[in-house]
Amino acid sequence: MNRAARNAAIDAVQEEFGTQYIVFPNPAYGSRVSALAKDYMTMSPEAREDFHGKMLTA
Repeated sequence: MNRAARNAAIDAVQEEFGTQYIVFPNPAYGSRVSALAKDYMTMSPEAREDFHGKMLTA
C-alpha cells in the first residue's frame, strides 16, 4: 500500500479517531516529544515549560 492509499484509508475513518481508534506512540521510532512542536527539541527548558503550560490549559 502506498502513502496515498494509506492517507485515503485514514481520511475515510477520520471521525472515529479518539473514540473507535486510539493511537499510541511507538517508542521504537524515537522520542514522541519532538512531534509536539516544530522546534521543540531546540527550546530552552523555560520555553518548554511555558509551551506545556499553554498547551495544557488551552
